Amino acid sequence: MPYVGICLACFGYCYWSLICLSESGRRYQIVFLVASGRARNIGDLRTVYSSAIVVQQRLLRLEQWAEVIRTDGRVVCAGGPLFRVSQMVYLWARLLRFQWF
Repeated sequence: MPYVGICLACFGYCYWSLICLSESGRRYQIVFLVASGRARNIGDLRTVYSSAIVVQQRLLRLEQWAEVIRTDGRVVCAGGPLFRVSQMVYLWARLLRFQWF
């Protein structure tokens, strides 16, 4: 029974992380940029939504959530809630005997 519980918890976490947060978040951002007029064509989207901007936005968000700290030009893990959740997922994988690369 604990095995089933761990599997269900892992499935719920994967659904939330992979589907709800990553894919829909990008889609909403692109739709917002187009609707607001900040991006009228593909070139505008590439300029406004470049990889450097995405990384900066994510780092700012991670700093706000106390997940990372920037010091002396370096980014350091602060051991926040998301880090603890990732440790739990790692533990689940180890309990279920998943192989890590």
